[in-house]
Amino acid sequence: MTEVYSFFDIFDGNGQLLDYKGREEDIAYLQREMAADGSFRGRNGKGGDLYFTFFGAAAMRLLGEDIPGCVQDFITRCRSRDAMAMVDRLFLSGTECLLGSAGERKLPEDDLAWCSSLLTEPDRHQTHHLFLAFAILESVGELPGESFLGDIQRELYRRRTSQGGFRNTPRMGPPLVTATAAAVYILVRSAAEVGTEVWDWLAANQTVTGGFCLHPWSPWPDLLSTGTSVVAFRVAGRPLPAEDGIARFIELQQGKGGGYRLFPRSRCADVESTFYAILVRRLIEEVSAPC
Repeated sequence: MTEVYSFFDIFDGNGQLLDYKGREEDIAYLQREMAADGSFRGRNGKGGDLYFTFFGAAAMRLLGEDIPGCVQDFITRCRSRDAMAMVDRLFLSGTECLLGSAGERKLPEDDLAWCSSLLTEPDRHQTHHLFLAFAILESVGELPGESFLGDIQRELYRRRTSQGGFRNTPRMGPPLVTATAAAVYILVRSAAEVGTEVWDWLAANQTVTGGFCLHPWSPWPDLLSTGTSVVAFRVAGRPLPAEDGIARFIELQQGKGGGYRLFPRSRCADVESTFYAILVRRLIEEVSAPC
C-alpha cells in the first residue's frame, strides 16, 4: 500500500498513470470547462472563479496532465486585485501549491503569513477553511509551532458532537461529513487523537450505494461527502468501508461525455465533483496497489 503523506502529495502520483475506462473523456471534459482566461468554469457556466480553478487544476494533476500555462497566468492576474475574498485567496494559494511538486512548492511570504493567521485564530474560521490552510502550510513545510497546533486541536474538539461528527462552525449547525473529514485530516496529521466514535459516525453516513451523505438527514449521497470521507480514512491508514461500493458509486456518476455529477439526480457534471471522483479513483488505486 502506498502511504499518503499529505493532501498535496496525492497530486504527485505514485509513479503510475491513473488509468480507467472513461479517462480520456474526463480529460476532454476538463479541457472544455477551461475558460479563455485560464480559469475553470463554475456550476453557472461562467469562468473567472478561483474556487473552481483549484479543483480543475487539481483534477488535471491527478490525471497526470500538465496544467496549462494559462492557469498560471490567471493566478498571476488575480494576485493584482486590490481586494480578494478570504475563500478566493485561500484557493489561489492552494492552486499555487498545485503548480509545484513535492520539495518545490513555494508561496509568497505574505501568503504564508496570511494562511498562518487563519490557524492562529481557529475559532473564527470554518473547519473546511482550516483544513485547506493547514494543508497548504504543510505542503511548503511552514506549519505553526506545537502551541498553535494545540489551539487548533482544542478548537476542533469543541466542534465535535456527542454522536462523533464535527460541525463546520464553532457553535452552531449540525455535524457534517465534509467538516468531519476536514477535522480528521488536521487531527491525524498533527498526531492528535481521533476516537472510534468519529469513524463509526462517518461509516454510518455511507449508503447502500457506496456513496456518503453529507449528514444523517440527507436524502441521497454526493461526491463531495464521498471524496472527503475517503481522504479521511486514507490519511489515517484505515481500510475503506465497502470499497467496491464506493468505486461503483463513482462510476455511476460519470457522464457520457466525461465529468461527474454531484448527486445521483443531478442533471449536469461540474468541475468540483469531477475532481472528487478522480481523487477517489486515485486513492482506491493506491489502496489496492501491491506493497
